[in-house]
Amino acid sequence: MDQRPDPYQFDVGSARIEPEADIVAGSFFTRTILFAVGKYGVDEGARILICKRLACDMELPQFIDPAASGYVTAKCSNPKVRLALSYEEQGYLDDWRSAIAVRVARGFLCAGDVVEVVLGDTGGGGPGIRAQTFPESRFTLKVAVDTFNRNYFYEIARSPELRVVGGAPETWHLVYPQRPLRGEPFDMLVRPVDSWGNPAEEFCGKVRLLKSLSRSEEKDHIPKEVIFKPADRGARRISGVRLTGEGPYRLRIEDPSGLSALGPPICPREPEELALYWGDIHGQTRSTVGTGTVEEYFRFARDRAGVDFAAWQGNDFRVRKEDWEEVKRECRAFNEPGHFVTLLGYEWSGTRSGGGDYNIYFSGDDATIHRSSHAGIADLSDVDTDRFPISELWETFRSREDVLSVAHVGGRACNLDYFDPDFVRLIEAHSHHGTFEWLIEEALDRGFKVGITGGSDDHTGRQGLVYPNRRTNSVVTFDVKGGLLGLYAKELTREAVWEAMKSRRTYGTNGERIMLRTKCAGHWMGEEIESSGPPTIEVMVQGTAPLLDVELKRGARTIFRYPANFPKKSRKNFRRIRVQWSGVAAKSGRDKKVAWRGGIALDQGGIVTFTPYALDQYDDVVHRVSNKLLRFSTTTSGDPDGVMIDVVSPPGAKLNFFSDVLSFTIGLDEVGYEPRVYEGGGVNIRVQVNEHATTSGDWGVQFAFTDEEAPSGCSPYWVRVLQLNGGQAWSSPIYVNR
Repeated sequence: MDQRPDPYQFDVGSARIEPEADIVAGSFFTRTILFAVGKYGVDEGARILICKRLACDMELPQFIDPAASGYVTAKCSNPKVRLALSYEEQGYLDDWRSAIAVRVARGFLCAGDVVEVVLGDTGGGGPGIRAQTFPESRFTLKVAVDTFNRNYFYEIARSPELRVVGGAPETWHLVYPQRPLRGEPFDMLVRPVDSWGNPAEEFCGKVRLLKSLSRSEEKDHIPKEVIFKPADRGARRISGVRLTGEGPYRLRIEDPSGLSALGPPICPREPEELALYWGDIHGQTRSTVGTGTVEEYFRFARDRAGVDFAAWQGNDFRVRKEDWEEVKRECRAFNEPGHFVTLLGYEWSGTRSGGGDYNIYFSGDDATIHRSSHAGIADLSDVDTDRFPISELWETFRSREDVLSVAHVGGRACNLDYFDPDFVRLIEAHSHHGTFEWLIEEALDRGFKVGITGGSDDHTGRQGLVYPNRRTNSVVTFDVKGGLLGLYAKELTREAVWEAMKSRRTYGTNGERIMLRTKCAGHWMGEEIESSGPPTIEVMVQGTAPLLDVELKRGARTIFRYPANFPKKSRKNFRRIRVQWSGVAAKSGRDKKVAWRGGIALDQGGIVTFTPYALDQYDDVVHRVSNKLLRFSTTTSGDPDGVMIDVVSPPGAKLNFFSDVLSFTIGLDEVGYEPRVYEGGGVNIRVQVNEHATTSGDWGVQFAFTDEEAPSGCSPYWVRVLQLNGGQAWSSPIYVNR
């Protein structure tokens, strides 16, 4: 909520920030907050809080070392007053709980006194304090004062605000339709991205575009260069791209500094074929626990992230009447068939005992919001519309065709005891909170027929382009990139997107635009079909990086692993060994990640070189101690972390993996292409070791597998993909009744 309603109104005081210049995301900065005390002063022992939003990942303050980053100081215009500083993780309310506390340790403040707080004081040699790593048009530092020393805080009328902007390019993105009509023109979004995953607003100049395909097509048209101007602010859309071949095409971009990147694969289609569309249908704004307005939210998704469809999903117990009206208004305004589609919805966010988190979507422009409670809403005039537990919501919606739901794992997990097949069509395998393959496995084990999606649950105003927040506290962490929902539909309209979601013709990724398609006897993923004999599952994958795993699964069991990047014989005793660890500590709760601290050692031979992969945070590291020892320190939130190790070793050499989670020793003679898996308890906590090709050439695969051991009854067949860059994808199952 932007403003806490206080029953007692008075002049609490005022605050300003100097200077008011923009801050570059993730950079070190120094700013001074000047608080002028209001009518009643501030009593002795009382505190002044400077609060940041829950989603804000600005560096935590420190008050001891003036030569280090994050140093904060305070002084008062009244020399008789002594101030004391501290950081309080639960200092204030709800979305503003993280705060710098300025306590009146001696004396008292009178009206007109000025308290000066320097964020990132550089007077002692420090570099400043690191800014949050994502842009925001209104970065707010809320000031609340316990005027009467009653541990009851009053907010000032207008808290200081700044603008946070993207920085310089670190890499480039190309965004375009991946199944465009063959020979028909389409648009392309060209985007420089800074170190933190934001559109790089600083960039101006020319970039080159190139085409990568084994066979050239003369009638293809791709602009040779793109010119960025200041008004583009890190994203430029160009028209008239045309491709006439079958593909897969992989377009490449190069900038003047030498940075280059490949775009996702493109396979042009015929008119009768379905198109592939990308969306992010899960995120929040500042009216709940996010940042920015709903208008900014949809505008970023459309113009900066370049997704085809989006939806808003604020926590229901925070959604006031005026917030819901804003959401409905902006959903109508941004829905443009053929260009960008919006879906109306909200997140039913009940306690786990009554259902947990479920995303609710409507096919139309208007609907009544049935909240789980009014826990964060002062206006109780519509409390009679609440529905708790969620089974009451299902009964309210019974027989309606304009409602569907997605089971979600966030700060709290959905409770599958409340699963209702009439409404819960999809489950979320990945979000900003982590990777939740256990949810797929549990749903299928219970016999539920669900499709798979990915989403972001974004709180940072970057819908459709969500990178990890930096770890700053234990209240909430967003440790991985946000996911995306891929779906196959005949056209980009709300009706077609809705039909694809209800039909479960979907798959989820962890943000990579991997092309994935599964079929059986002409039927798409998500369908339920009959088969009198062994079913044959057809799989197509076109990745955005070299492939590590393409697994066909029946339920929780892997029944076929395509030999992508299969190791070939190389010079004697030289091998590439893959070591990968993964898992999550718990199914629900805000701090689910697993901390891995340990090493990998050889008893004979040596490590020639090593390459970490799928590391999400800047402080996730693998480093070399010697040619026989690597040390690692990473965390996993259900997602994998790993390292490729090139070794030269004699027969009988052993690899030792040791950590505070699990440890084991394996002979390198025992390591082959099929993974050796060591379980560590918890939720999918495991380490796998296997051999990988020394040169990764397979970015795409296509195959058909016949399950000769298919049991009678209903079997769910789905595909799991993992890439060398950590990109993942999960197809909706095909449900085969034999």
